[in-house]
Amino acid sequence: MTAALALHVALCQRLDAIEAYRLTHAYRDEVLAQQPEPLMVSRFDTAIEPSPEEAPVLTVEAIAEDGRPVALLLDEETRAKVASWLGAGEQSEAYDGELAMLRTLVRTLRVAARQGDLPAVQQALVNHAVDDANAREGFTVRCGSCPTIAPLAVAAKEWQTTSGETWKCPACAGGSRRG
Repeated sequence: MTAALALHVALCQRLDAIEAYRLTHAYRDEVLAQQPEPLMVSRFDTAIEPSPEEAPVLTVEAIAEDGRPVALLLDEETRAKVASWLGAGEQSEAYDGELAMLRTLVRTLRVAARQGDLPAVQQALVNHAVDDANAREGFTVRCGSCPTIAPLAVAAKEWQTTSGETWKCPACAGGSRRG
């Protein structure tokens, strides 16, 4: 006899509450056992945007962990939910000027790598790590010519770090970005 039928019989015969409670939980466990395991997707292959005349459903072709091909159909509401989980639309920089600092690092690394200058590569990485940590903490730098103080991230946008030079604010730099 299934738990549902046993529960029905118990309620019809007006058995005691303890037996009804036990049968209710047995029924719940039976229903939960019938629920399929969640599908775990390990790789996404393709996302297909719908054409304008079709329903606004995004089709994502994927591979489940057990190797089966899977098609995920995401309507507009589900797409918005997934985008919010993934952080879409959020600020792309951890702090103002992060992208400028990374671009400067890449340029410096390219030049050093072309010249085969490993110590310059190592120094550039160390300098960037320090500058990045300081910018995340909100540290500031002082102009080498006047009392102007600016956030490190702002100074990084205006000035490209090279050893031995000090940052100058735009007013003191007079059109020149370096001191």
